[in-house]
Amino acid sequence: MDIITTLSNIGDTNATDVGLEVLVDGRSLGTKSYADLEAGGGAKEIFKWKAVAGTHTITAKVGEQTWTKEVTVQKAPEVKNTLDLSTFILPGLILVALIALAGFGTYALRRK
Repeated sequence: MDIITTLSNIGDTNATDVGLEVLVDGRSLGTKSYADLEAGGGAKEIFKWKAVAGTHTITAKVGEQTWTKEVTVQKAPEVKNTLDLSTFILPGLILVALIALAGFGTYALRRK
């Protein structure tokens, strides 16, 4: 599950050395540092979280400020453990077939 954060500098001056941390139930999902965040500018970050059913507290920390949101996951998303190779195999087979036909055509023209 993606947790998307949007950081906005609504001030008149650039913000320097800004740190962002996202936590779920007190466990850090990661941090991001910004050396210079322009006035009126912003940044968007995506943090990955393996969701489990239940009620969770999502926290975002920027400097001394903290924002908290409680969310409830009814059912954890299913993880698909299989990889559908048909997307990769079929175009490859068609490409091989076209190359083989082109090669055969070249061979046939040389024999005439």
